[in-house]
Amino acid sequence: MFQRIRHTDWFSRQSCGQSGEPANPDGAVHIPGTPTGYDANSVMLACFGANEDGEFGF
Repeated sequence: MFQRIRHTDWFSRQSCGQSGEPANPDGAVHIPGTPTGYDANSVMLACFGANEDGEFGF
């Protein structure tokens, strides 16, 4: 069985101002300690702001 890593807002695409992706929640395993709703500070948002380039920094 394959596990999927999904964007934090996969269900709503709230960071993009769109509706959610057409994906069945089956297969999405909640990892304890991670958010179950929209988290504006997540590094796994589907979209990012114009002042960001989408790359991780150190």
